[in-house]
Amino acid sequence: MNDIKIGTIGEWYSPCFSLDSRASIDDYEIINIRPTLRNSEYYGLQDKKEFARVHLNNLYWVNIINSSRNKLYVVHLCSQKISYGFFTPHDKSSLSNYDICLNLNQNDVENCVGSEVYLKNCKGAVKNLYDWIKEQGCFSSQVYFTQKEADILFVTKNDAHSLGGIYRDKKNNNVYLYLPNFNVNFQNKSFLDEYNALLKEIYLEYFVDDKTEREVPEWVKNNPDYLSEIEKQEENKISEMQKKIDDANAAINQSRELIKKEQKLKNLLYGQSYALEESILEAMRILGFKNPHNYKTDNCEIDVVCDEKDNPGILLIGEAEGTTKNTVNNKKLHQLIAHELTYIEENNTQIDDLKMVKVLFGNAFADMPPEQREDYFGPHVYKISKLRKTKLVRTPDLFKAALHIKNTNDKEYAKKCFDLFFDGNEGIISFPEP
Repeated sequence: MNDIKIGTIGEWYSPCFSLDSRASIDDYEIINIRPTLRNSEYYGLQDKKEFARVHLNNLYWVNIINSSRNKLYVVHLCSQKISYGFFTPHDKSSLSNYDICLNLNQNDVENCVGSEVYLKNCKGAVKNLYDWIKEQGCFSSQVYFTQKEADILFVTKNDAHSLGGIYRDKKNNNVYLYLPNFNVNFQNKSFLDEYNALLKEIYLEYFVDDKTEREVPEWVKNNPDYLSEIEKQEENKISEMQKKIDDANAAINQSRELIKKEQKLKNLLYGQSYALEESILEAMRILGFKNPHNYKTDNCEIDVVCDEKDNPGILLIGEAEGTTKNTVNNKKLHQLIAHELTYIEENNTQIDDLKMVKVLFGNAFADMPPEQREDYFGPHVYKISKLRKTKLVRTPDLFKAALHIKNTNDKEYAKKCFDLFFDGNEGIISFPEP
């Protein structure tokens, strides 16, 4: 019984979870629910944030309780308090201190005053708890209990009104004990220990079946001398199968990583920003460019550079732009022209013997399949690219070419695609059909 932990939601005794907290009750088997004794009050427009805070607290605890399993909830039926919020002429909301109690609503409790509580069909550990509270002479019932799904255990004299009961939630296997209010000085540790022990008896009665076999102790499990030959054989089979499972999982994970890496090229179809830039660099490698890379200095950032250090005799400078709703406009093209000059100046590039090309990579209308897209570039882009001798690449076209090379290792086709960047023409690059 010492392993059974008890906590409380609401203001009462330790360990206690304030309604404002975002605590977990996973480690507790028994939870007292003490509906907060917030006074009934009216919230105006100026109090909307406070009203929302209390409402969110209630929602949090309802979710925590509703998702729990195998717990005993002891709901202390103290007075119901209802607060109302008036925020617009037609917006009237209410908060009850019973909002966090599942299977209860405002209509299931009705305020009353009384000190006499009688039993009805109550036995076992719950009766022991009742006898203990009655012995202290501290019942102080504050509500009539009208929840229809619960089994009624506590009533007024002559069974005139119900004062509490018990309900089992079969879905989550939780038990809700609705207990008439009582006043005990739990500052007295002996009273608290006695009460907790009685709750543990109730928990064991509802959650522990005496016919259930005891769990095999570790000292029995771990001693090979206690194993039969059949057990040994089956354990060996399990070990062999588990190794196969582990090897298969490792192979699956390796395949998933490879697939993830392979899928990067698909960003040419739908990607934007950094993802699009990375896929362009990968495609350029496939076409035969050596070490395509980004270029970043204090003065500029260039998306794609294939320089003469790795590609003797050539210099390719490119910018990439992806859009979802529009064509690629001339802003990126002006940036490309400026960046080419900056790169040459910063690197003191000797351009006399170089084949140089500027390329604007565009992925327009990226939310649509390529066959449904209209023109990728705005009309001014075509005019400026002609004046500035700039190549234009539709990234889905680049994907198709790169995928063919990747799948077939067609070096002759790759060379044709490579050479198109330096054929002296401007405008759209039309890659040959594979």
